[in-house]
Formats: sequence, structure tokens, C-alpha cells
Amino acid sequence: MAQASTTADGTLKLKWVLPSSQPADTSPREQAAFHFFRTVLVQSLSGTYDSDLWIRHVLPVSVAEPVVRHAVIALGALGRRERGGAATQQDDHFALLEYSKAMKSLHDKIAEPGQMTPALILTTCILFVVIEIWQGGRRQAKSHLTSGLKIIREVQEDASASAASSRKSLVPLIEAFELLDIQISLNTNDRVHLNRAVGLAHSTRLPEDVHFTAVPDAICPLNVHMAAMRELVHMVELRAFTPEGICGNEHRDFEYEQARQLVALSSWEEAMDSLFSRLKTSREQQAARQLQLHHLSTKLMVSMCLSNGQELLWDSFTADFQRMLHLSNTLIEVAQYPDDSRFPSFSLNMGVLAPLYFLALKCREPLIRHKALDLLSTCSHQEGVWDGPTLAPSANAIVQLEEQNLRVDVASDVPEVNRLYQAFFDHSIGNNIVYCKRRCFETDGRWIDYQRQA
Repeated sequence: MAQASTTADGTLKLKWVLPSSQPADTSPREQAAFHFFRTVLVQSLSGTYDSDLWIRHVLPVSVAEPVVRHAVIALGALGRRERGGAATQQDDHFALLEYSKAMKSLHDKIAEPGQMTPALILTTCILFVVIEIWQGGRRQAKSHLTSGLKIIREVQEDASASAASSRKSLVPLIEAFELLDIQISLNTNDRVHLNRAVGLAHSTRLPEDVHFTAVPDAICPLNVHMAAMRELVHMVELRAFTPEGICGNEHRDFEYEQARQLVALSSWEEAMDSLFSRLKTSREQQAARQLQLHHLSTKLMVSMCLSNGQELLWDSFTADFQRMLHLSNTLIEVAQYPDDSRFPSFSLNMGVLAPLYFLALKCREPLIRHKALDLLSTCSHQEGVWDGPTLAPSANAIVQLEEQNLRVDVASDVPEVNRLYQAFFDHSIGNNIVYCKRRCFETDGRWIDYQRQA
């Protein structure tokens, strides 16, 4: 809710504060978990950015709706378990019990005609996605995410006046689904491509000639760029891996789209550079650095999408890799949170994990690459689907495979035949096999899929 106050010059100021009320009919243990969600997890889930979703939407709804309340309490229980150290069987049972109550409340609500609004369905879906991701249930998380995206598309396709009003109120939820969809499609360990939410919260037209007055202004345009990049890379890969490859006309179309995205990304970069020079607080600068970091990785992936599997071409981006490493190092050194840890144990925002993993895999300059590995190994937190304790050993294993029996003083010491393309672990199986593709440039240039023991 908003608190109004007046400054010395008579200017009215509005400040959003957390609702102080506890849901009715809750046990002391449920109240403790809800309190933890309200006072700690809301900021943790928002990460460096302030979020309308958790404070202005989820919290008020959780007081009134049992399905949301139980899901929030389940998250609070998970958070308290993380904060308290080693989980006990009782802690896990309580979180699971509250999650089950949320599921039952959802089914009861669905059974009553007209009780489930799009906003309530999407709020429930996003909470279920977070619960599953936090507990490692990737398949279930994708199922809930897909359900939410389907609801969003139905709302978008409804031309009625009431639907138009509903769409406006759903923007924070749509943006959250869009971000999670991008995260899953970018997750190197998961090559399953969901139907992305590009064009739902924003136009599919890429932002150009942009101007930012505050850091939040830059978030949505960058999400559009990241989603557009992922779609371009996906379409190129679909064609490149066919026996006939990418034909002339298709290649020209891809080149046009690549150039269009790079121009728009350049406009975003100029606007962010201008904004950064005007930022006053450390928190604003940290948020801006996170966005700059993901902008750089997006720009590099767009730049390399037509490389035809030639991993050696990544070596021409050493300056960009160095910039990414500097930004990551600064974010890790400067980050401060209320619990005195460098990062919250779980956040929905993408911070340093995905860029550091990307650096370790694509930058073969040894000083940069191994510094990225060192930084990644210090990260014990989770950012959406990206989990530090899982990514660090995976990245290290892939680097060791590429550099095995080599003395690497410069990037070119890692030959093309050693470099892995689309390398990933299938953590759902729990093995130590690296799955990857490679282009056989030393023979007939065909693509091969193969596995290597890590």
C-alpha cells in the first residue's frame, strides 16, 4: 500500500510499504513463514530491482485468497529453512504441506464457476513455478509456466473491452512470466524451447532511439532484446543442423534480422551509458551493472549466431569478455543485502550466474576464463533456474574437457577440434556426461552429436 507524506517545500511523496496485516486463521508457524516472506523474501525475489509484482500484487492478494496465501507460506517456509542452515525433515514436510494446501485450494476454486480470474490464475502459477524451481523441480516448473503462458495468450487474443482493462493490470505478472521464459530458454542445461512470451507485455518491434530516466525503464526493453535474440538463435540452429543447412535467401533474412537486433542493442547501450552517468546511489548502479552485463552477453550471442559452429570466432570478442568479467567482479564485490550475505539465496532476477557460466564456456582466453570459474565457484545462491552450486562444477568440467592435455597460454592454444558447441549436463539424470555438438571442419564439415565423460 502507499503512504503519503509532504516534503518541506510542500511536494507530495508516495512511498510503497509492505502490508503489515497477517492473514486470518493461520497458525503460529504459518504466521512466522508468512512474516518471513513479507519482510525478507519479497526483496530477495525482486533482487536488485524494485518490483511491483511482489509488494503491490502478491502480498495483498495473499491476505484475501487461500490459494495464494498457502503458496506464499510454503515459500516463506523454504526461505526460513535456507536461512536456518541445514534443512530438517520437519521443515521440508511443512513446506510440502502448505504447497499441497495451495494445490487443493486451487482445485476447489476451479470447481466454482467464475471464481478464478486471469490475475488469480497467473499469480498462483508464478508462485508454483518459484516453489518448483527452488526445490529443483524443473519439469513441474515448466508445466506451470506453460499453463501461465497459455492463459496470457488467451487474454491477449480476447478483443473485448474488459480484456483490454485486464491486460493493463496483468503487466507485472506478464513481465514475470516473460523473464522466466527467457531464463529457461537460455539455460544451457535445458535445450527444450518453450513458446516465449515475446509480444505479450511489449510490442515485438524492437525498441530503438530509447531514453531512460531510471533503471526500471531499461528492464523491459532489454527483456525484449533477450527474447528476440533467443528466437533468432533458435531459428538459425533449427536450419543449420539440417543436412542442407541455411540456404542463400534464408541466410540473407537472418543477416537482416541480426543487423536489426545489433542496431537496436546499440541504441539500448547508448541510453544506458547516458543514464549510468546520472545515477546517484550504489543500489541503482548495481542494478544498472546487472543490465549492462546481460546486454553484453545478448549482443555477443546475436553477433555469433551466424558463425556456423566456428567456435574459434569467439576469440575476437576478448575485450567484451573482459568487460563482462569486470562487471561480474564488481557486482559480487559490492553487492550487499540485509542479511549481510552478498546475494539472497534465491532471486527471480538474472544476476551474475548466467554471464559467468557463459564466460567460462565461450571465452578461451585463460586468464579471463579461469577468473570467471573462480568467481562462479564463490556463488552459492540461485537466480531463477540458474543455480550456483550446480553451474560451477559443470562449467569447470567442460573447461577441463576442452583444455585436457593442452598448455593454454592464449585462447588460440585451444584448437577448434577441442572446442565444444552447445555443451551441457543433463542434471535431471544425475550423471557426469557432457552432451554437445561439434562441426567437423577437419573432415566434411558435418554436425555430430556426441557425449564425453566428465
